[in-house]
Amino acid sequence: MKNKLVGSLGFAWICCMLAMGSCFGATYSIVFDGPLGVQGSTAFSIDVYLQETVSGAELAVLGDPTLGAISGNFEVSILGGASVLSKVTGNTAFDTYGGDATTGPWIVTQADLVLADGTPYGNLTAPGVYRMLLGTIFGTSSAVSEVFEFQISDPFASPSDDLVLGDATVLDGIVFPSSKYSLTVTGNSAVPEPSMCLIFGTAMIAVPYGKWRKRRV
Repeated sequence: MKNKLVGSLGFAWICCMLAMGSCFGATYSIVFDGPLGVQGSTAFSIDVYLQETVSGAELAVLGDPTLGAISGNFEVSILGGASVLSKVTGNTAFDTYGGDATTGPWIVTQADLVLADGTPYGNLTAPGVYRMLLGTIFGTSSAVSEVFEFQISDPFASPSDDLVLGDATVLDGIVFPSSKYSLTVTGNSAVPEPSMCLIFGTAMIAVPYGKWRKRRV
């Protein structure tokens, strides 16, 4: 999706948002809903949301069913750790959905350019806070202890606009740079099972006892 989506008025809006977060006080961010820590070799899933926060009587754009979002492209970029991703899904409420990402690069493309037939929009989750699902990340944690880190990033370089609201507000440079997530993995223990401890202990006792009996005969 190119910059032709945004006219001169849209460009002024973008510049204002880059300087202030929003021309009218609204703020935007990427938020996550998932575990902060898991055991080793464990399946996990993490939901990714676009969030808009407004104050007072201010009207929300993301929370407006007649506007919402017209593009929700994103990429999951792994920053560190040996845990692995298996799939990244999007929000099938978008009219055009490029399908699940099942291998890297972990890019999801989704768009809804016709406002008249409705677009995906955010639900009210707290006073003045609207959240819209962008997608869900699925993976399996490493067998060893680590901190697995990733970031929701801009999938396509400028001049592509990838995260766009229904009023032509482009959020690429606003939300992507600060959308990092850390998952703490507790590695699998090497301590033997209790039954194994019993077997080893019995064997160690039986051998000396057998030798002692032979000496007595």
